[in-house]
Amino acid sequence: RDRWCDLESLGKDCPPIRLVSGWWDIFLRQTLDDFASIVRARGASTGVRLVVYAGGHFGVAGSRGKDIADGVFAWYDEHILQLNGDGSDDPATSSTVCLEVFGSSPSEFLEFSTWPPPGTTPMHFFCRGVQNGSCRLGTLIAEAPPQDECGSLRYVYDPWDPTPYAGGGWLNLRKDGPKKQRSIEQRSDVLVLTSAAVESPLDIVGIVKARLFMSCSAKECDVVARLCVVRAPRWIDQLDLQLRVSGLEPGISLDLCESIVRVGFRPQQSEKTPEKLSASAPELVEVDVGPTCCRLHPGDRLRLQVCSAAHPRALRHPLHDDGGDWMRDGCV
Repeated sequence: RDRWCDLESLGKDCPPIRLVSGWWDIFLRQTLDDFASIVRARGASTGVRLVVYAGGHFGVAGSRGKDIADGVFAWYDEHILQLNGDGSDDPATSSTVCLEVFGSSPSEFLEFSTWPPPGTTPMHFFCRGVQNGSCRLGTLIAEAPPQDECGSLRYVYDPWDPTPYAGGGWLNLRKDGPKKQRSIEQRSDVLVLTSAAVESPLDIVGIVKARLFMSCSAKECDVVARLCVVRAPRWIDQLDLQLRVSGLEPGISLDLCESIVRVGFRPQQSEKTPEKLSASAPELVEVDVGPTCCRLHPGDRLRLQVCSAAHPRALRHPLHDDGGDWMRDGCV
């Protein structure tokens, strides 16, 4: 929309607005911000409706076009023609916030009075390295590990070979939406932390945030945090020897939400090689990973990826000082 359009400044004169998006829509965050602005402007969540489907920008328009059109016409009937509706029990045409659940049966929605959804129970996970000697694989655990079990994970980011990106918010029908992450998670420049399998169905809905303590030998670097769901392995997944060699749990990993932030570090001069910088002291990096709504089935897991590029969606960081030639310099 027009960047000069300040919905909140309209106050109670803000007209009734129906917002539609997808969990992998490139405009999802803007849509959620607009919903909050309209609620603040009108002083209540009446006269506004938010519908989020399980898909990307073009994917939702292509697969749910009729549903979207029906919802729009119902909205016009209610607010322009002043009709009372046709008695439909479709939540996308009746509830204030309607969130389609990824991984559920088709057209299954969770209904709420506002966003972020009230009445949910926060979930917290802590990162811990695994004991098999890997420097980039870890686990997500529900309780903070003892101090003597706290360790660190490590990866090397090379701007010559930036970490690629798959799925999510592309303006491309063939690329947006949830995509398999296997080729990315097997790279040496990606940290992969996986939770234990859930034992019963679980819906996760709301805003995902990550708090990471990181150090870097560059003065500035990008940090990508990506939440994925790993579906319960099928029998054929158990035969994947390549996946077992990599140390990853079997099962299809699909991206749910992600974000990228640019972080400044304070690397130290190396004592052995003064011309090079050694890793900085750990810095707190907070990432607003993004909104999601997903159903976990028995055997499913959550997974966190951490890396320093999402190429080509985000321009790779060159990791060079002013005047340097990053295409010639080394990696960090």
